Amino acid sequence: MLQIKGVLRFLILLLSDLLAIYIANYIGLGIRLLLIAHTPYTVPDNLPPILGPFYPSWIWIVFIGMSILQRLHTSTLSFWEEARKIVNTALISFIIVTSISFIARWYDMDTRFLVVITSLFYIPTVIIIRGLAKYGMYFTKYLTHRTSLITDSVESKKILYEIARKNKSLLINIRQIVVIKNYSQETLNRIKTKISRSNIDLSIIYLEKAPEEFFTKLVSSIHSSVRRMMVVPNIFSMPLLNSEMMFIINQNVPFISLRNNLLIPINRFFKRAFDIIFSIFALVVSLPIIGILSLLIILESPGWPIYKSRRVKMNGEEFYCYKLRSMYQDAEKRLTEILEKDPSKREEWLKYRKLKNDPRITKVGAIIRKLSLDELPQFINVLIGDMSVVGPRAITKEEIDKYYKDEAKFYYYAVRPGITGLWQVSGRNEMDYNFRVRTDIWYVENWSFWLDIVIILKTIPAVFKSQGAY
Repeated sequence: MLQIKGVLRFLILLLSDLLAIYIANYIGLGIRLLLIAHTPYTVPDNLPPILGPFYPSWIWIVFIGMSILQRLHTSTLSFWEEARKIVNTALISFIIVTSISFIARWYDMDTRFLVVITSLFYIPTVIIIRGLAKYGMYFTKYLTHRTSLITDSVESKKILYEIARKNKSLLINIRQIVVIKNYSQETLNRIKTKISRSNIDLSIIYLEKAPEEFFTKLVSSIHSSVRRMMVVPNIFSMPLLNSEMMFIINQNVPFISLRNNLLIPINRFFKRAFDIIFSIFALVVSLPIIGILSLLIILESPGWPIYKSRRVKMNGEEFYCYKLRSMYQDAEKRLTEILEKDPSKREEWLKYRKLKNDPRITKVGAIIRKLSLDELPQFINVLIGDMSVVGPRAITKEEIDKYYKDEAKFYYYAVRPGITGLWQVSGRNEMDYNFRVRTDIWYVENWSFWLDIVIILKTIPAVFKSQGAY
């Protein structure tokens, strides 16, 4: 039964990918016909058709072959990890197809144009179609992974439940929960018996307090009863996002290779190049919006509409950070009065460095803060080189001394502060300041170009939902 379910999952995802290539290919044909409708259009193909009306006829073989090599049909992947592998598949497939067509001189410029468009549209098309297919599999339950959770605390059980609930693309269907209360041989035997009788095909183990010997025996005993296991290591403080596992067989010693991507010069170059290109585009689009908002700010609260404040940038130097003014001109005076008169507001300020229902904020300011429009002028800071599109939150010297302390020189000073960042898409002002520090450190330790892309994409719904913004 488990093998049949695995084959069905594989076939559904394979057909989803094939349909996505077909749709992307014909979107390319449609765009080509619309752009140059007056030009007679032919698609030369010196090879015989292999399957269906693809142009070129064998393009699907490359895309499907690369997706199989990326293990997109057999691995249990989160949404963003799957998206990363899909982007890799599209990029590598594009290079292979264009290289073959160029070297063999099989196709003219029309067909190369089709390959470019097919590769571009393949990414969103396959993400959408695979997403629909996985949602269908998730809600029908039959094709999900019958999962057993093994944990030794209520808190870890809640974490695993939340992961399964929010990440439906994992196809995790929790059928059994085992909470370990003691680490005896009797407990091991009981768990093994329970799982072997439950028709489970995936076990997730998350033990926070178990002795190493018990943990090893548990994994060994379950391994013979289930086809797959996921083990949550109790090493959350380590930067594992860019890690690789290496195993020395003769000595039976595992190594975890941890890579600091920000120390690689080419990575810094691409991050800076992306910042410049993205900021130029953003400023061109947003200049009319900045102009209209500036006028509204002046009409409600006379004074210069752009507010500048001193913030700390890379290497610990200070710079002027630009924002649209969202407060009254005498905001600092109002803050002092509020904190002196209201102990609850003073406690809130010390914890979050923000105030809900802040009386210093104007009506226009409340709107632009909710939609994060007050930060649009910061793209100027990015062009200057003081900030990045994605990075830790821009903060003051006072905050560095109070909250980051010695960790600042290892983490915060290592990168440019960002307009958006991991903290902004993780609840923003709903989280306390210690959470902000931890997320900034995690971002620096685990940075990758793909992580920046994910944060930018997650910023869009966070802004429209006004997630944690005030």
